Amino acid sequence: MRALSSREIAVWMDETAMRIGDPLAENIRAAIHAVEYVVLLCSHNSLESEWVRRELEISLNYEREKGCVKLLPILIDSCELPAPLQNRVYARLSALSELENVVALIETRLQP
Repeated sequence: MRALSSREIAVWMDETAMRIGDPLAENIRAAIHAVEYVVLLCSHNSLESEWVRRELEISLNYEREKGCVKLLPILIDSCELPAPLQNRVYARLSALSELENVVALIETRLQP
């Protein structure tokens, strides 16, 4: 997150944007619809998370409805990408030394 913020790329994260008592599902759905892209960090653990699966579904539905790219998958371990993402270009972030390259790929995607 700091690597993106330091390049003045706005980042929304539920842990920092929501307060105690806020409705989680509604806020996440609204945020996914409001942001330009969703960076999906793909790992064995993240892809087993019910919340990550919900966020993936919301993002894919948005893409289908709007006909645009919303999800930017980043593979952070040797997991298998979910079926809807297997035919996409993804970034690989398996070591901290790759962080600047991944941030540059995101930055390039943000350019018109």
